[in-house]
Amino acid sequence: MKKTTILFSFFAFIFSACARNLYGVKPDEGGENSTALEKTAFTRGVNLSGCFDVSPSADAGSIWMGTINEDSFTNLQSLGVDVVRVPMNIGRFDISGAPDYTLDPRFFAKLDELLDLGEQFGITVIIDNHQWGLTETYADDKALGFMKKSWRQIAEHCKSRSSRVVYELKNEPDGQWWMDHWHEVQGELIEEIRKVDDYHDIIVCPAPGAGIEQMPEYEDEKLIYTSHFYGPMVFTHQGSSWNVYKPLGGKIPFPYNKSFDIQATVAIDGLTQEVKDEIRNYPYTGTEAAIQTSLDRAISEAKRRKVRLFVGEFGVMSFKRAKKEDKKGRTLKVIKGTDGQPIKKENKNFYAQRELVDVPVIGKIT
Repeated sequence: MKKTTILFSFFAFIFSACARNLYGVKPDEGGENSTALEKTAFTRGVNLSGCFDVSPSADAGSIWMGTINEDSFTNLQSLGVDVVRVPMNIGRFDISGAPDYTLDPRFFAKLDELLDLGEQFGITVIIDNHQWGLTETYADDKALGFMKKSWRQIAEHCKSRSSRVVYELKNEPDGQWWMDHWHEVQGELIEEIRKVDDYHDIIVCPAPGAGIEQMPEYEDEKLIYTSHFYGPMVFTHQGSSWNVYKPLGGKIPFPYNKSFDIQATVAIDGLTQEVKDEIRNYPYTGTEAAIQTSLDRAISEAKRRKVRLFVGEFGVMSFKRAKKEDKKGRTLKVIKGTDGQPIKKENKNFYAQRELVDVPVIGKIT
């Protein structure tokens, strides 16, 4: 059985993409269905945002270590957390530009603090390249040079670390260019890292709009395939400030129940036709059964490929007026639907007494 891990996406079930025989990939050989999934080395965790994901005008001097310290990691450990995913705007630590794209020594100093804590507390750290708009920032070559140089520097720096370090090449690749070319670019990045580090796991992901079934099987035995599960988005993203669900804050319950007034909700000002259609379909999509059906599709594909599954994000956005019990119920359904276990219980010293259901959660299918 291959040592490969897969994450899955809600979008994998709505969109499709053409599978191509790209650089550095091998064709799917098929095979009989398996009844078990290979286990991952880590099982539960959270995303530690607001630390390395500095603002556009900031640099490595602005990295905030407020939740990256012994007290926080002690609390994480007490909650049963054994992995943290740390979003990083790596392009903002580039101090030279082309052609070398030298990363700031201050970034590596802070990274070492983070990785040392992971080693100390037995918590795997995912270095998550989370920055949006890289193909616009590095428009000349669509960020390929920057991505290769930056990941090679990071891999060179971390190559002697234990297996508790994992590289995530790109969170949710954005834009038309990567929709057309991401799988090929990703193959080149894998090869670049392997020139200096053939030990650590690398997290790879689908091109925009693609899912597990469209992803190639790269010729590398230490990959973690990843995507995110946020369905139904009309519930999980209601009230968000940046997309079409902004007018819906607190209006959509989970699960769907007959007291939900579809007609009144559709009549809310500012909704697109697509969102109105999602609301009308909510009696079918806003149920535990619908979530389980989506999860089962990903699980079946993973079994067919004889690979592990790991879910990197599946939480509910913490926007205004959404009921806490609804958010918790939907998140726990995803955890239980994947045979995972909920993170233990709230620790009063963690995140200023915020319940973990309000923290973007990492989960695993096992």
